Amino acid sequence: MNKTPIAVVGLLLISGCGSTPTTQISAFANSTKAITENVDAVIDEYNNTALDREFTSFAATYKGSHANQLTATELAKIAKPITSEQKKKFAIYKANKALGSYATSLSLLSSAGSRADIDLASANLYGSMISINDQYKTIKETEKDLFNTENMATVSKLIAAIGSVIVEEKRRKAIKGIVVQANPKIAIICDEINSQLKTAGIEDSISTSRAYILSEELQEYWTQADDKSKFNWRKSEVKRLRELQQNMFNSKLLVQKSQKAILAVKGAHDTLAKELEKNRFTSASIAAAIGRLKELDKHYDDFEDLLLSCKKISKNDKGVLSCDDK
Repeated sequence: MNKTPIAVVGLLLISGCGSTPTTQISAFANSTKAITENVDAVIDEYNNTALDREFTSFAATYKGSHANQLTATELAKIAKPITSEQKKKFAIYKANKALGSYATSLSLLSSAGSRADIDLASANLYGSMISINDQYKTIKETEKDLFNTENMATVSKLIAAIGSVIVEEKRRKAIKGIVVQANPKIAIICDEINSQLKTAGIEDSISTSRAYILSEELQEYWTQADDKSKFNWRKSEVKRLRELQQNMFNSKLLVQKSQKAILAVKGAHDTLAKELEKNRFTSASIAAAIGRLKELDKHYDDFEDLLLSCKKISKNDKGVLSCDDK
């Protein structure tokens, strides 16, 4: 599964100026790549915990004298039809992927060495725009395109202007035009992903599934931890169960970290677009963006770090933590 992020846009700067330090561009791209992959991981966690809850429920139900009631027909019930709400949640995942595809296309365009390479990059770019359109319309429940026919025509002209002979100045002009024009659209789709992460109930689904799994795992421990069980086994199980509990407590923080990450991607793309608009291929602003992304990636799994930066921390009746800063 391709998890190339928006920061790959940074790679196109390499082709834009021969003197551009590749270390700065690589750092920018790699940091944002790691962050975007973490957003993917959270959406995957939503899907995985939902399935794991189903597996746990079946394992708890079909045991002992009821084990032979687990039939192929019963197993088929795990594959539930996709509801409209589930389609929206899946659209978040696909929108994030489409952003990565958009960035990859720009990277391909920046390194294209022939007209055939440019045509391939162009096809991928159009595909990513179409995908962003589809996911945007699914999320917003609208028929209005984000990238319309006029946008597509402009992109087509910019790419066609490169010509059959690769001239760096023309390539830079095309890439600059694409990034600057796409920037407000990228901002919109990032805002929509952030909004859906906040309102689609993903964190509630994750925490509820994790709480159920913990409950069943605890019951299983109670049945097995008798006087004959090994001390080391019990110690290992207690450690595992505590980890399951901590994961449940951090369910909402996991999603809030993802919201912070996708907004960081939005900000990073905006910085690149503004710098490209001024024909700046390396600057203090890009360096600062790299620093912010690196710091966010470094502490992505450190929920204590998130809580330390919070002014208002809450906890629900199940112990699930939340940073409630506006």
